[in-house]
Amino acid sequence: MATGVVPVAISTLPAVRDFVSQTTTVTPVDLNFDSQLYCWNLLQPPENLSLTEQVNRGLFKREKYFLLRWSPNDLNRSFAIAEYRIYRDVRLIASVPSSVFQYADVPLDAEARHSYSMTAVDTQGRESPRSVSVAK
Repeated sequence: MATGVVPVAISTLPAVRDFVSQTTTVTPVDLNFDSQLYCWNLLQPPENLSLTEQVNRGLFKREKYFLLRWSPNDLNRSFAIAEYRIYRDVRLIASVPSSVFQYADVPLDAEARHSYSMTAVDTQGRESPRSVSVAK
């Protein structure tokens, strides 16, 4: 099950419906409480994160870099994703617009082992949990 997803049992629907009405601007009518598994959930990280090592061969210099690719998470279709944040070894290294699905990183020490993870950020600034890390 995805991070941050909380299934709600059918028997608790009246209590959940009341809680949602009292704590948010979402009304129970906006949520289809009778026909689906109920999840109180925020954004989800991008999916299918992959990392490949590339070499840029110039006339006098060879430069190693990492190409990170991902795809948007289908669970975010009800959110307006503004950007993706990319982390290398736990530090934020870049933010890219939501229309971009790859990023080339040239770390200072390309021979060292690096791990990458990502988050999705919506237009209101809410950030998803981090994706599963990939490493080279």
